[in-house]
Amino acid sequence: MFETIINTFKLIGHSLSLAFRHKRLLIIPAITGLMAVLVFAGMIGLIMLYVWGYKEQARAMTESETQKIIFTLVWFFVYFFFTNLILTIGELILAHATGDFFRTGKVSLADATSKGFQRFGITLAWAATAAVIYSIAKLFKDEEKNRPTLGDAIMLGWRLATFFIVPVFAFEQQGVIASIKQSATIFKNHFGKTAVATFSFGQLICLLMLFSGLLLKAGSYVGIPSLMNAILVGSFALVAYAFITSARVIFTTALYFHVKGYSTGGFNTDYLEKSFIHTNN
Repeated sequence: MFETIINTFKLIGHSLSLAFRHKRLLIIPAITGLMAVLVFAGMIGLIMLYVWGYKEQARAMTESETQKIIFTLVWFFVYFFFTNLILTIGELILAHATGDFFRTGKVSLADATSKGFQRFGITLAWAATAAVIYSIAKLFKDEEKNRPTLGDAIMLGWRLATFFIVPVFAFEQQGVIASIKQSATIFKNHFGKTAVATFSFGQLICLLMLFSGLLLKAGSYVGIPSLMNAILVGSFALVAYAFITSARVIFTTALYFHVKGYSTGGFNTDYLEKSFIHTNN
């Protein structure tokens, strides 16, 4: 795990060296990250208001195990749908901006934003598809037992199959199903079934969440007012998340260009070629 985290930091550093040449690339993930947080906070707030205002109805909704499962699935679907929609639009814009830099050495956020929103319809369909998969995987996860579950297997296969989904959406005019197949085909043809990533943006985001939680506790311990403490830690987490997201999209776009044989604008190909290794299994 530690070697993976170290490799991820190296990859982030190299990816962000491009972003710092064009600091506007950091604006989009900061905005989309904030919007995703607001969606989550809004949904939690709506549930709290409903439970507070309609206690009897809320209790009735979760009387049976079946009702609980239905309620949970609906909640996760709505949450995953809106967060995927927001984040994917931001990632598409960033992918277009990165692709423009690789091709021309210039970045136009206005042009990238226009291109990103041109596929809004397909992004809606993608958000709904991803929300269904995430909700099903969540249903089969067992948070209380520290062991792999069917939900983990579903998510692993989904992440590998959709690894190139953002650049495929951005640079290839295909529908959702065709794009997923294309993403899976690119991954299989260039990395095979035994490929293992030498990086993990997901682990890094988990560490960020853990560190943010520790900062909240530390702030509370030293007497920082709750609201100010939450704003400070939230701002830190948002900035860090923006950096990680920027690096991930830049890297994925660079890897897509690399496997397609396109110029990656000076992006170090060693990082791209060593991003996956093969096991003997």
